[in-house]
Amino acid sequence: MQKKTIIFQISFVIILLLCTNALAGYEEGLKAYKSKDFQAAHREFISAAQKGNANAQYYIGRMYTQGKGVKQDYAEAEKWYKLAADSGHAMATGAIYYNGYGVKKNYMEAAKWIVKAAEQGDSEAQSKLGFMYDIGRGVRQDYIQAAKWYKLAADSGDVQAQRSLARMYIFGFGVEKDHSEAVKWYTKAAEQGDSQAQARLGFMYDIGRGVRQDYIQAAKWYKLAADSGDVQAQRSLARMYFFGFGVEKDHSEAAKWYTKAAEQGDSQAQFLLGLSYEEGYGVDYDYSTAIKWYKLSASQGHKQAQFRLGDMYKQGKGVKQDDSEAEKWHKLSEENLNIDQLEEYKKK
Repeated sequence: MQKKTIIFQISFVIILLLCTNALAGYEEGLKAYKSKDFQAAHREFISAAQKGNANAQYYIGRMYTQGKGVKQDYAEAEKWYKLAADSGHAMATGAIYYNGYGVKKNYMEAAKWIVKAAEQGDSEAQSKLGFMYDIGRGVRQDYIQAAKWYKLAADSGDVQAQRSLARMYIFGFGVEKDHSEAVKWYTKAAEQGDSQAQARLGFMYDIGRGVRQDYIQAAKWYKLAADSGDVQAQRSLARMYFFGFGVEKDHSEAAKWYTKAAEQGDSQAQFLLGLSYEEGYGVDYDYSTAIKWYKLSASQGHKQAQFRLGDMYKQGKGVKQDDSEAEKWHKLSEENLNIDQLEEYKKK
């Protein structure tokens, strides 16, 4: 009898140590994940997951879904989600139905499991549930419920929920419209490095919405977002440099950021970059390059680019003079941009 008791105690200690090590690995992985050190996070999560930690298994599935720290691999993601779901992980089960991993995609069934996880205090589930109520996916659209769940997740530091909650306050969806409150939540998300929130916060400072207008702060947040590749922030930062708002006027720097945004397909940046090459703003005069960017912008329906392109053909600048081509682009431009408006723009 005594021998059996000793064996049981030893087994219990071993199991306890394994669980403790798995929990420690998961917590280290989560810390690295939140710090965006995804390779370290994956390493720690794998260690914990192999010891049976369902939370770690779920996060590995998530990393394979998003391609964070690993090559995006939906089959591998499905494998880890299923392991976590088999251990009763509600959010993993929700993810399986939401994404259709091994089952028919079913948003209503996903919502059932995500609600369960959200009610258990899972901030990611709360954020996801807010999104589902926001757009009416798997549940009836309900902005009040969306704002409620976004707020719970945002209070726990979920960056996507913070950004989404800010948007709810901007438009008054499910909450009373409050631009100051929107700035508060954009700031929280921006300070965590969310580029979309940084771009939106820059815009709020730029136009003085919900906060005192401050071009220096606007340029600061635009720059952080632009460095992360946010196309709207790149275009906005270019404008700040072009006019000297919050930064020293620098047309070369403006052209640099217009180029980055234009190369990502932004039609407004393409138009303004074309204008820069046509007029020599921060770059050498180059009508051929101006034509290139005008065409790219015009092909996306940009009215001013269509009008300027028509002018280039009319005047034979960078292309062979062609009245019929000029007429074509002028007709496509439904906006009658007069010369006085254009000249006023050039003087700024």
